Amino acid sequence: MLADARTMAGLKVETVVPLGESVAGVGFGECTAVREHPNADRLVLWDVERGDGAPSQSACGAPNVAAGQKVPVATVGTTLSRPDPDDPETRQELTVEARELRGEASNGMICAEDELGLSDDHAGIMVLDDDTPVGTPFPEYLDAHGMPSTDAVLDIELTPNRPDAASHLGVARDVSALADSELRTPTVDTPSPGGPVAEEITVDLRDEAGCPRYVALLVRGVDVTESPLWLRRRLTAIGLQPPNHVVDVTNFVLHEYGQPLHAIDLHAIAYHPNLVRRTADETPLTTPDRTPRRLPAATPLISSR
Repeated sequence: MLADARTMAGLKVETVVPLGESVAGVGFGECTAVREHPNADRLVLWDVERGDGAPSQSACGAPNVAAGQKVPVATVGTTLSRPDPDDPETRQELTVEARELRGEASNGMICAEDELGLSDDHAGIMVLDDDTPVGTPFPEYLDAHGMPSTDAVLDIELTPNRPDAASHLGVARDVSALADSELRTPTVDTPSPGGPVAEEITVDLRDEAGCPRYVALLVRGVDVTESPLWLRRRLTAIGLQPPNHVVDVTNFVLHEYGQPLHAIDLHAIAYHPNLVRRTADETPLTTPDRTPRRLPAATPLISSR
């Protein structure tokens, strides 16, 4: 209904992608032991405790499985909806069965995020926080961590006359009007400009036409770690890969407000102004994905030199 109303109001919903279709029948388990598979180099055997007092053995080929991890476990009889290996854009159903893999019993399955319909991530099994009792149904775990067990992603086609909708808050503003409901925005405390921070980082704005405003903020005492599950799930749902919580929070706010953000290591720019300028000539540039590129002349650029 929301997708139809959104389309009729001027923001066309191209697709609606359901998330979390496969979490029913999945439980919260603990991997108690991991050992090599005697007959397969690319598989390991793991024992998992599911809260029923009877650890069971299964086989797994994920690179990150380890003893002591808390993991989502699909028991025998659970039906998962996961991407088709030949066509990742479509999904196929898989019912977990008790079977033998290379002569070893395999009962149950530790799941990756894509196998649970939570994202497209299949890099390894999903490792969970360890503050939940073993045996808890996985939907309850998600709900306790502020995530609905089922959700949907709306892919909206933007037209050039709707730059105001190039963010989640922009779309929420429209939905608020359509539903005649209150629009709630995050509360933000903005520090005053100047002070000791200005002695370490400065902004030299030389291209006011291309960038009317640029603000730098200094944050200290940051230990780069993995983001919490709720944040990683929101980013992967819109096609982003979350590398760490510093990059993730800037990407989250970027899509929330439509305001570009970037986190820079202070050691890389200390005592150098943040220049906002245009390139005078064709300029070589290596982007964060380590790809060398060449920027045309007169390209807006933010640099420390």
